Amino acid sequence: MLLLLIVTDGWQLAQFIKYFYLVGNYKNMIRLIPLVIVFPLVCWGQNPDIPLPSGFKNQVRDTTPPFVVLLKFSAFVFDKTAKKTTLTPKEITTIRRLLKQKLKDQGTDGIEFDKYKMQLIPSINKSGAKVVFVNAFCIIPSNWLEEFILVKDGGKCYYQATINLPRRRFLSFSFNGEA
Repeated sequence: MLLLLIVTDGWQLAQFIKYFYLVGNYKNMIRLIPLVIVFPLVCWGQNPDIPLPSGFKNQVRDTTPPFVVLLKFSAFVFDKTAKKTTLTPKEITTIRRLLKQKLKDQGTDGIEFDKYKMQLIPSINKSGAKVVFVNAFCIIPSNWLEEFILVKDGGKCYYQATINLPRRRFLSFSFNGEA
């Protein structure tokens, strides 16, 4: 029932369920079935337009998750010997922590980590280590949850990283250039 207090509308519920599906956490997804049945009954007749605070009148509320795991693009990002894999919630937390620290170490003042959306593409390399390609951006295209986003230039609004998870080490990290 605590979950019902956190999820305030149907769109957020759908994104929450999609998160569990994408990270492969099916056991927890099955626990959500009663919530999916009860939620529409609780919210029946409520206005879907929740008013924003006065300072945010012209802004759209972002209800998308901060990341998505894209499994189908591992062959595009890595070499042919790489094998598809998934990420656990603990690994995703580790990736986000490593990226926050890397941005801090790079001296990127003024960059807010939480404003970036990330595409995570995990793979197992030929030596058996789990490697993750991170594609991050602060200007969010509408198809970012399904399609790999490739942007030329854009400056510090876009960065890419490759992380060796077992070693917790960056194999690469770079911001896009500016035109």
